[in-house]
Amino acid sequence: MYPSDGCLAVLGLMAIAHPVTLDSRSRWLGVGLSLLAAVALLSARQSRDQVLTSGLSGQLAILALAWFGSRSLQVSRTVLVAALVASAVVQSALAAGQFLFQQPLVAPELQLPWLPGDVSEGGTPVILNSAGERLLRGFGTFPHPNVLGGYLAMVLVCLPVLGVRWPRRAALWWLLGAAISIGLLASFSRAGWLAAVVGLSVSCWPVVRQRHARWWIAPIAAVAVLSAIALSPIAPTIAERLSPLGADTNALERGSIENRLALDRSALVEIGDHLPLGVGGANYGLVAVAEGYQEGWGEPVPNLVLLITAELGLPGVLALLLVVVGCVRLLAVGRTRDLPVAAAFFALIVLAMLDHYLWTMPLGRIIAWIPFALIAARIES
Repeated sequence: MYPSDGCLAVLGLMAIAHPVTLDSRSRWLGVGLSLLAAVALLSARQSRDQVLTSGLSGQLAILALAWFGSRSLQVSRTVLVAALVASAVVQSALAAGQFLFQQPLVAPELQLPWLPGDVSEGGTPVILNSAGERLLRGFGTFPHPNVLGGYLAMVLVCLPVLGVRWPRRAALWWLLGAAISIGLLASFSRAGWLAAVVGLSVSCWPVVRQRHARWWIAPIAAVAVLSAIALSPIAPTIAERLSPLGADTNALERGSIENRLALDRSALVEIGDHLPLGVGGANYGLVAVAEGYQEGWGEPVPNLVLLITAELGLPGVLALLLVVVGCVRLLAVGRTRDLPVAAAFFALIVLAMLDHYLWTMPLGRIIAWIPFALIAARIES
């Protein structure tokens, strides 16, 4: 249980106490989110471990109720993004300090079970520099640097919401964006980097293409950031992260990509063997090991479409399609003030294609909920 779960539960209770009537555009998304939780619960019939399935379906139900609560209470989009940005700045500073000092910098009293100890220990989230030395990646208080990277990328993409609301404070938004970017860089999360680039490109492209006032700031800022990174001491390490399949790339980076591709291929076999209902929510790893698809502890496939299909079967695919259709119907194409929200969904798609934590981890599912919360929140005029 995390503090964020308590906030979601309050929103869920408000949805029950004050039911909201959805219009025709919102109804598709509401039905899709509700159906996804229901399908996960019903998948317990074919699950090997029904407790895991119940935990997944329970949080999906809370997230769906929290979405209805956001619609019912007309939660302010500006307040929501401001809270996310404040949290992200703190996490970014902590991640930067962890990488700089090569220490967790988190009080043991918090009893976070994933806190790494010695960098030389196996399982510690590290990268290898050009000299082959193991370097601790920044993770903040999250279970893994990739989870932190996804969170910071999502918040960075949402930051333009504040810029649209208060355009005269542009310097502050650029400063906050730079602070969050430092933590994102320290996480060394390739998926996070790519999600941030794609999401921000969606936000900036119409402004640059139509040559709006000060349209040149974004391209100049991008060139300046890339130049600063290229001239920094960590440039060789970043280069290896960005070219994991090169001839001179270290085995750690190459193995990371090859392992993901192998998991995708294995998932296709597992899906074919368990259609049409799947293996049950949160049971992918158990079945993968028990039935010989994998050896070891059963790592989830890093592609959410494949993972959801494998666990929830065709009913899960149907629920996912309803969610996608609902999002498309709600996003008003051409409205500048909704561009950051569209960008957040594009960032979510990138993250969902490259890692599994958005479905397999409670904190990851909350990160995935952020764009849905934004689309449900009230837009201030």
